[in-house]
Amino acid sequence: MARVLVIEDNPVNMKLARFLLGNVGHTVLCAADAESGLSMAYSEHPDLVLMDFQLPGMDGLAATVLLKQHPATAAIPVIALTAMAMQADRERSRLAGCDAYIAKPLRYQELYATINALLPGGTPAEATPPTDALTAQPGFDGAAVIAGGRDHLAVDVSVLESLIGHDPAVTLDFLRSFQINAAKIALALKAACVEGLPLQAARQAHKLKSSAYTMGAAALGGLCVEMETAGKSGCVEALKRLLPRFEQELAAVDGFLAALLDRPGAIGVSVDIPDDHDAH
Repeated sequence: MARVLVIEDNPVNMKLARFLLGNVGHTVLCAADAESGLSMAYSEHPDLVLMDFQLPGMDGLAATVLLKQHPATAAIPVIALTAMAMQADRERSRLAGCDAYIAKPLRYQELYATINALLPGGTPAEATPPTDALTAQPGFDGAAVIAGGRDHLAVDVSVLESLIGHDPAVTLDFLRSFQINAAKIALALKAACVEGLPLQAARQAHKLKSSAYTMGAAALGGLCVEMETAGKSGCVEALKRLLPRFEQELAAVDGFLAALLDRPGAIGVSVDIPDDHDAH
């Protein structure tokens, strides 16, 4: 199996990458920004790098260019990761020197197949999570904790389960990690909106977007897309208009998760959820 360096600043996305890679026996090295990722690549010489597009400070594509220019790391395959599957992003990643491109959230079939195609002499990995995510299992009835009058699920847990399988302890751990991380990002996003800092707001919305979709919080993810777009356009007024909707949806997601985490047996079995949610 390979030693894979994951460069990703979102703790929930990092957690998913570590879970999926570890599931098939890969050793995972973690970095939360491009600068530390480059240092680790130069010193550890991993077999492959998963590189997020948008990172704090230097972005992932600039880091890829440096990796490909350095004699010690030029031959290491780099897979670009982005929250939006756009042709322009594919072309940008190719020009930067990336060897492949995957849109988030990470799907185990695509991830395993892409890694195996890039590793010299690699053998096919089993494209199955610990339990079969494609087999129907008794799940949590989200409608039971949604406030009356809402026309959508705040969180569709089956989306996450389609990525990681149907282990209740693992599902709950991911959901709690997301809840903690989302609260932190939301505070920074609100502050950026109130203070009229659109680019900072866009960065925070981007950071929350992909993990929201991973957890099945599609409406929250959609609002993050709108806020990221408004922020990148410098439209402070649009951000301020979107903020109340964002806070309302986040409250619904938080209420959903709080109700579920208070009765973990609702998705199959009562478990003790670990306190360690550090993805690095």
